[in-house]
Amino acid sequence: MNKGDEEESSKYPFVSILSMSGGDGHKMSVYLTSSSPLSEHKAYLNQFQTDFMTFLRISSEEMVSSGHMVLTLIGRKTLDDPLHRDCCHWLTLLSDSLCDLVFEALVSASKVSSFKVPFYDPNGEEYTEDEGSFMVNDLETHIFDLGLSNEEYGLQIR
Repeated sequence: MNKGDEEESSKYPFVSILSMSGGDGHKMSVYLTSSSPLSEHKAYLNQFQTDFMTFLRISSEEMVSSGHMVLTLIGRKTLDDPLHRDCCHWLTLLSDSLCDLVFEALVSASKVSSFKVPFYDPNGEEYTEDEGSFMVNDLETHIFDLGLSNEEYGLQIR
């Protein structure tokens, strides 16, 4: 942290706290949330698709003819609400921890608000065969239930 960041956070300690909880509610989040703008979701989806297609293309070059590949990926079960978080409680913990560092003036709010975890959890329907080097024979989804909703989870760890 540089001197300017220290001065900024010591002059306006409550501005950082208010920006974490007020406004659009997304300013201090380090990952896609239900309050994220749809344009941000589309950017994450486009990047995921580009990266996944590249991975598949490169992997197909290494496979033997008629070979098979098994992939295990984290995803979400909703398609109609791409910003619904039904996994990834670790991202909430990370975001909360970074906000605590801002509150303690150890990190500037601007650094946290500009940091985004490059993580996208696709729905099964967002995996496409457009790349052409493979076809999906079987797509299985499994739910890992923590037994707690996001709200309940937050109450349990505080």
